[in-house]
Amino acid sequence: MYFDKPGLGKISELSEDLLVKILSFLPTKEAVSTSILSKQWQFLWRWLPKLEYDIDDFESEFAFGEYMNKNLPLHRAPVLKSFSLSPLLQRLSLNIPYESSSRRHVIVTPSLKYFKLSDEGVGFSYLVEHMPNLEEADISADDRVEKLLESITSVKRLSLSIYFYNGQESLYPAGLVFNQLEHLKLGIGNRDWQQLLFHLLEHSPKLRDLYIFSDVEQCGIAPFSWNNISVPKCLLESLESFKFEGYQRTPEEGEFLSFFFRNASRLKSSSISE
Repeated sequence: MYFDKPGLGKISELSEDLLVKILSFLPTKEAVSTSILSKQWQFLWRWLPKLEYDIDDFESEFAFGEYMNKNLPLHRAPVLKSFSLSPLLQRLSLNIPYESSSRRHVIVTPSLKYFKLSDEGVGFSYLVEHMPNLEEADISADDRVEKLLESITSVKRLSLSIYFYNGQESLYPAGLVFNQLEHLKLGIGNRDWQQLLFHLLEHSPKLRDLYIFSDVEQCGIAPFSWNNISVPKCLLESLESFKFEGYQRTPEEGEFLSFFFRNASRLKSSSISE
């Protein structure tokens, strides 16, 4: 971006609000570069309402990280309407701590292939748009995963742990199908784990590997009967490997295992450990 002295003088007579609006039409990296034009322009980019970066504009991932670490903390806009790191982002890991902002965030990552979420936030609000190219997801959350599950149905590998479920809504949205899912790792730390497990088995027709683990004491488990229910297709046709870690010898676990081994006709290997 270049201004000769007369042009720069005229445009600099505009209000700062208008100058910020003009800068918002530029790629963020170019907007930042205007800070060298004059003292008036030095800090204008810090008030941009949206930040859009593309990792391909940098020599390496290291250079991109260095640039972000240097410039991102300088941003001062009271409201950030959108924040984009890369239009072709393929791997994303989010760690939401217990004390987090309650502002609503929308995550749009159409090219994503790997997504990891650790959500311990209270009141943190986010919406994950559909991820059509996602191949693997690792989700650990307290609850509020219904919409998230709808966005990751293309995965082949899924690790899912849901704790402290409030029981107010269904954990598994109606009509949800994981047509490509082959490997499932499920943490059974919530009271409705039986319903969730059954729905995942029922709607994952290509599932080959099932790994269940429990690392918390189970209590107040919601009633569920493994008798007189339809046998999921994957148990009859595709499931080959089963692993259960953290077995606590509860009646609910026993009923599931009885149902599972009675119907897993293609099973090649299995292990159960406490």
